[in-house]
Amino acid sequence: MAESAVSGRDNPVADIDPGGLLSWPPDVRRRAFRYMDRLYTYRVVTASDQPRHRAPAQTTTELPGDSGVHAVLVSVDGNLVREQYVLGHGIDQLWPSFSAGKSIISTLVGCALADGLIGSLDDPVCRYLPQLRGTAFDGVTLRHLQTMSSGIAWDEDSYEASEDAEFFARVWSEQLGGRLLPFIGGHARVSRPGERFQYNSGNTHVLAEVLAAVLDRSLSDYLSDKIWRPCGMEHEALWMLDAPGGIESGSILATGRDFLTFGEAFLDCVLGGSSIALPAGWARLATLPGAPEEVEYGFSWWTAPGGIFEARGVYGQLIHVDPTQRLVAVFLAVEATGTAVPDYGRYLGQSG
Repeated sequence: MAESAVSGRDNPVADIDPGGLLSWPPDVRRRAFRYMDRLYTYRVVTASDQPRHRAPAQTTTELPGDSGVHAVLVSVDGNLVREQYVLGHGIDQLWPSFSAGKSIISTLVGCALADGLIGSLDDPVCRYLPQLRGTAFDGVTLRHLQTMSSGIAWDEDSYEASEDAEFFARVWSEQLGGRLLPFIGGHARVSRPGERFQYNSGNTHVLAEVLAAVLDRSLSDYLSDKIWRPCGMEHEALWMLDAPGGIESGSILATGRDFLTFGEAFLDCVLGGSSIALPAGWARLATLPGAPEEVEYGFSWWTAPGGIFEARGVYGQLIHVDPTQRLVAVFLAVEATGTAVPDYGRYLGQSG
């Protein structure tokens, strides 16, 4: 279980304030995203000892260098049909998932169910985190966390202006280990659990805390054991921590190819395969709309008509999966605005 802390020596981003994550201008953000491992503390997710080897794609279209998109990868039936990088990005470049990592955490919850570490998605959160008893999380289940319907007050509609998002950034930059769960638990309830959809990164952190409570290893090691190694990931990943020796609480830094492989593995499970050891029917259920108020959101996956599902991260990160076409696409970007979902349709229409 290797870890690394922030270091200023030979650091190409030594002039960047880690606490300014939400206010970095695009030019600073572009440089910071390339060297996130120099700005925060992380734990290593071990790569596969039998990595998947891909034939290079025969891409014929150009990727605009001024679009904010750094990488585009598309596979059909598991075959790489498009792979393009610009702005210094490359095959080995690690890139932050941001909230696209929520879909990976959700998948680990499914793995923990399959392993018998969690009894049911309808178990109350406080069964696993008794320190939350007497808070607004009384009566909240794991299913409520997965579908963003905990009823807990949260402000994340405007990412850069969100005090809740700002606290996360402060924890990562100041290494305030152990502060996130009390902070989240101190929020009030604004609706009954299961009644309303409210996108809330605090919900996902609570899921991570539940996993940490039931595991006999770190979340990073569990991710390696359940997904990274069995799925044939080519590169080690890095998972941000709240402090040295702390809990995984931020982005997963991985290559575009390994994000693509994750999407392919989950697609295989949706289609009835077993690339990831999940409970029967879990993957299909996870990618169906299950949130209240008819919001197109499953178990930490955004959903769309036609069975399409997506893992979305702030500033333009996306894993797009279309089961009908057996297509998986990954986009890694530095968008100028945080919460806007870029229109990547033009890239999908030029995947050959």
